[in-house]
Amino acid sequence: LYGEQRVLQIALSSTCVQMVVLAFADNTLMVFGGLLLGSLGYMTFPSISSMKANNAGEHEQGAVQGALYGARAFAQGIGPLIFSYVFTHSTRTDSGMYWPGASFMFGGSLMALALSVAATIDTIDGQAVILCSPKSSPLNSPKKVVPKSSP
Repeated sequence: LYGEQRVLQIALSSTCVQMVVLAFADNTLMVFGGLLLGSLGYMTFPSISSMKANNAGEHEQGAVQGALYGARAFAQGIGPLIFSYVFTHSTRTDSGMYWPGASFMFGGSLMALALSVAATIDTIDGQAVILCSPKSSPLNSPKKVVPKSSP
């Protein structure tokens, strides 16, 4: 109905709003409201997987799936280390800035960055492509492909 690109943008927006609400939450209703808003964020990875399945050739599916899951595993491994560091330093009473919501705001900032990247995804001839400046795109410079000669 909406397409993978739109679903991805909705999911990332939902998670971004959730993180900002949780950063400023000062009562239980705000916490549960933020969590409810963020529930749409669970559509992020399925929409990325769908874009992968629809845009990679049959011979590329395994490599792209491996890269996708590798990136996900890396993020799931490094994420807790980074966020615990931010949380620890933003909740110490002897630090210059005491704000328990700083780690959520940091997460919201990362989601906003991801959303700005997702906003550059467009569909051209049924294929998802990331739009970039025409001058910086290597795809815009015509290259002549010369077949290899057989020995």
